[in-house]
Amino acid sequence: MKCNPVCFLLSFVALGASASAIVLPGPDGDFWIPSWAMPLHPGTGSNETVAVNGTIQEAVAYMEEHYPGWQANYTRYRETKLAKRYDGVPNFTKIKSVMCNYPLRRSTTGSIREGIDYLNDIPLSHHPKNDAGRACGRVSCGTSGAIFWCNDSGKEKELSSFHDIADAAWAIVWVCAYGYQSASVSGQTQMYNDWSVIAGMWNCRGPRNLDRDDHNW
Repeated sequence: MKCNPVCFLLSFVALGASASAIVLPGPDGDFWIPSWAMPLHPGTGSNETVAVNGTIQEAVAYMEEHYPGWQANYTRYRETKLAKRYDGVPNFTKIKSVMCNYPLRRSTTGSIREGIDYLNDIPLSHHPKNDAGRACGRVSCGTSGAIFWCNDSGKEKELSSFHDIADAAWAIVWVCAYGYQSASVSGQTQMYNDWSVIAGMWNCRGPRNLDRDDHNW
């Protein structure tokens, strides 16, 4: 039987029951916090950057606090990029599976999409690194939803860019929110080279990390 696009999609998608979704508490300490090279003069072509730790939203808030007017310039810069953002089918060749409604409760799809857009704004030259061991770091958290990047191997992990994390999160939106048609979404994307991305509801003022071992992931 010839497999159409829908058949191909269902061949690696695992749909979890929404009733079994849980909000996971984080550990007492922080395992991994991302660092961002924030442009000092966004949209001007300047290569000057400032290193800021935290989620991408925290990094933006820091820049506005220390460089008044920065966010207005950054917003104008982002708007030119959002007009060109990719809303098509994810690159499934790098994805092992997508599980919906797990392990977090569903957040607003718009909140996750906002995080994806922020991650896609990060220059390709900035490579995310995650410590050795099964640790997750919160790379985005805004409104009611967060995006976590998890290292599933016992070695330090480095990706080519934050766009890789954004692509994995977009796969969750594409599969679990039916290409942005559903108002809420959560899920986990497992990649072939031992890393994963989780998206869903999270208290942005709460713990930064997911305690994987305590929940038998």
